[in-house]
Amino acid sequence: MERGRNDMPGKRLKILAIGNSFSEDATRYLYDILQDGGMEDIRIGNLYVPGCSLEQHVGYARGEERAYTYFKNTDGKWTAREGAAMAEALADEPWDWITMQQCSALSGKSGSYTPWLSALFAYVRARAGAGTRYAWHMTWAYQQ
Repeated sequence: MERGRNDMPGKRLKILAIGNSFSEDATRYLYDILQDGGMEDIRIGNLYVPGCSLEQHVGYARGEERAYTYFKNTDGKWTAREGAAMAEALADEPWDWITMQQCSALSGKSGSYTPWLSALFAYVRARAGAGTRYAWHMTWAYQQ
């Protein structure tokens, strides 16, 4: 059995989302869903800036700006801390999964991903644990 970063295989999960209102929507009920699925130690974080693009995330990270509201749920209730920096949230837990996303206004524009997605991934990966996995939170693209 692969144990990875979990002391209790199948019982613990730590997820950090780096995003905007779409990551807020995606994580809002995640604690309850995971608990209903049998998880016992759940930690969910969400680094939130409204409408934040990949380029903005990179700028905030590189500048060590305290631009984020850091939402966290460890017991079924959300707490919020204003003025958080990305590096702080990355160091807060040994995250099992970290998700990233582009803002919906740019998600359909392929040119908006370069070089920002690679830069954000490099920044996050350099500060996350060796066993962390990564996921792309795909939002819809607007027709226009």
